[in-house]
Amino acid sequence: MDQRHSLLVLCANLPRRKDRRFVIEQHLPEVLGEPVNFFPAVDGEAVPHWKPKRRHPEATGSGYAVRLTKRRALRSFLRSGKNFLLYVEDDVAVAEDFDRTVEDAMERKYDMVFLGGGHHIPPVGEGRWRKCRRTYNNHALLFSREGANRCLKVLAGWKNAWSDTEIQLATADGRLEAWCPDEWVAFQRETKSDNWGNSNFVRIAEVAQPMLLPDDLAVLDAALNFCKVVVEYGSGGSTLHLGSRLQGWGRLVSIEHNREWYHKIEGFLDQHDFPVDYVLREPRPLRPGDGPWRYLPGQMDEYVKAPQTLVLDGEADLLFIDGRERMRCALDSARLLRPGGLMMIHDFWSRARYRTCLSELLTKYDYLFDTPSRGGDDPQGMAVFTRRGN
Repeated sequence: MDQRHSLLVLCANLPRRKDRRFVIEQHLPEVLGEPVNFFPAVDGEAVPHWKPKRRHPEATGSGYAVRLTKRRALRSFLRSGKNFLLYVEDDVAVAEDFDRTVEDAMERKYDMVFLGGGHHIPPVGEGRWRKCRRTYNNHALLFSREGANRCLKVLAGWKNAWSDTEIQLATADGRLEAWCPDEWVAFQRETKSDNWGNSNFVRIAEVAQPMLLPDDLAVLDAALNFCKVVVEYGSGGSTLHLGSRLQGWGRLVSIEHNREWYHKIEGFLDQHDFPVDYVLREPRPLRPGDGPWRYLPGQMDEYVKAPQTLVLDGEADLLFIDGRERMRCALDSARLLRPGGLMMIHDFWSRARYRTCLSELLTKYDYLFDTPSRGGDDPQGMAVFTRRGN
């Protein structure tokens, strides 16, 4: 990159949201050849309730945290000596032409470029670039040094409780000049927001959607960027999703225990040319009154060991477990994963019978992170491990 247009890329990320960092690392590792640097965001949950009120009577802990994080990022940029700052949130998703748009914007040297979000009042102008009149929310902002200085002054004012609103009012009255491309190139992923969020969500992959929370699906999709061989216990929408993502360059081995469900999913698979080895392994022996959810451990031996005849030791990149006997599957199939390969267990932390096996799992895996559950009767959430190298 031309040194005159040196770029600093900062991604605001809460240290406790390792799942979001993982997704960004897989989907947006760099912009225009510059690495994405993770900037520790202030945690709104840790802000004392009285502190924001000293600044604005309607301010909340999350609003205070977002504003403070942006101010710290802008100051860090101004100390860096770089000419431009690209500031993104850790739930951002970008379009294919994102890099080209950023490069074009840098050539124009605008104060601020609004790469994704919304508008209270439509922007004006013709051609590739439009002038913002009043913005709303944001997921990716590009600042020049002059624009960063102006934005710092705006955020120091505390005329409004929310920093995004502060910025939109500054663009409306001319204190901050902002431009935007004719089409958005940055979006907010469908995910559980730590602070505010909005309804303008997008999914990273618009294919068959498994019955997973958006954060779970985002992590799974991110992992699939480097997976060629995937083993799945428990079929369903995830089987179609995984198969479609691996089409043309990988394969999926999916194990199911329920005959009726197996034939239902098989019917969907027959409509596509997905690279799926789909295997039925029913409990043995089948007894009157069994299932479909609880079986004696010995009945599931063929199900647990099924992938071992189809996948070589160390061949698999990902083990996705969302079926029966999850702990046995995780332990028995660990050898199928390459060292550093990922193992994901759905509903891990929300179910005590899984949590009690953590110490045994840690003899074969290192724990990486979890995705947040939603609480209630069906909390879901997912735990992510990596196989120890040996």
